[in-house]
Amino acid sequence: MRVHQPVYRRSPVIAVAILLATSIFLNACITTGSLDNSEEPASGDAARRVSQNFYSPFFDQGDHLAKLVKGGNFDDAATLFGEQTAYFAIPKNRKDNNATLRRIAAKFNGPIASALSQHLKALSVIQSPLPVNKWANTKSLIIRSKNTASNYPALAILRDLDFRLASVNLISEETRRVTNLLERYINVAIDNFDHFGELSFFDAYPISVNSRQALGHNFDVLAEKVDKATAKELEQY
Repeated sequence: MRVHQPVYRRSPVIAVAILLATSIFLNACITTGSLDNSEEPASGDAARRVSQNFYSPFFDQGDHLAKLVKGGNFDDAATLFGEQTAYFAIPKNRKDNNATLRRIAAKFNGPIASALSQHLKALSVIQSPLPVNKWANTKSLIIRSKNTASNYPALAILRDLDFRLASVNLISEETRRVTNLLERYINVAIDNFDHFGELSFFDAYPISVNSRQALGHNFDVLAEKVDKATAKELEQY
């Protein structure tokens, strides 16, 4: 007598569930934080890595970013962007997370944007020869402009041209323009300066000047001024 073994057929529902689980697993492997091509933190910051080791279609890098921003944790959000630049560089992901990314950028751009705008406006009107009574303010403005630009947060999201303040590059260019302008007019400034007053030219001029070179180029001009000076002026020289 033949004994029939029971035949077990896989339910279509179970088969679909298995396929779905497999798909989720493969997608999660693709989006895992440990398999991206993003910027790695410096060795000293390795312990502060924000990315999860595992992402899925149900909670991806964009969801993680939004969660951090919603909780007001902008520092970690900026770090996550740096760790996941490859993910956020994908056009669809960039578009889907654009509002969140702009909130992060605005958080760090806001405090510096006003100062940059003011410095740019002040630098843009500087022409040369510059009157002596404007030297002190110009010198201070150049220093403040350089410091403001150099203090711009060194974050991956702010190196991205979509979120970087254009005025950061503009102020560097404008500072160079003013500096070059002042360099070209050093000899004119030396000729017009009152060398018998209370101020030292090399201390007062808005930019650093090579005194030996400047004196050498203007020896005849300075010698003539000394020849025409009064005894009182010579005492102050």
